[in-house]
Amino acid sequence: MNLSVHFITSIILTAILSPWWGYQSLIVIVGGFLIDVDHYLAYIIERKDMNLVKAYKFNRYEKTSVNGFINVFHTIEFWVVCAIFSFYVEIMVMFVMGLILHMLLDIISCYINHCLLFKRWSLIATMISGFDNVNNSKSH
Repeated sequence: MNLSVHFITSIILTAILSPWWGYQSLIVIVGGFLIDVDHYLAYIIERKDMNLVKAYKFNRYEKTSVNGFINVFHTIEFWVVCAIFSFYVEIMVMFVMGLILHMLLDIISCYINHCLLFKRWSLIATMISGFDNVNNSKSH
């Protein structure tokens, strides 16, 4: 998924929610856009390079699975933890709304592009099956 799509849709959802949630609605951007930081972390770990432009090109055009690295913010365990926190921490509701938007966009993108979004959907499943099974899989 193109980062600009995540950013623009997060801004739109923020604008829609802001009359009811005010400035707290800005947290939607964190859940809808900034959770892709795990792709950047994967690039840093593999390439030992912190160049953001190169990392973007790497994840966008080359590959998104980095030596078995799991995009932790895109796993079911992360979603569940965030959803549970949203029952106790009001501002987490905005984060979860952004996260849902982000993942829906990733699912749509992967459906259209025939990629393996759920190859690494779970930390637990990956640990059970072994990290080697996720190497070089094309993701969103």
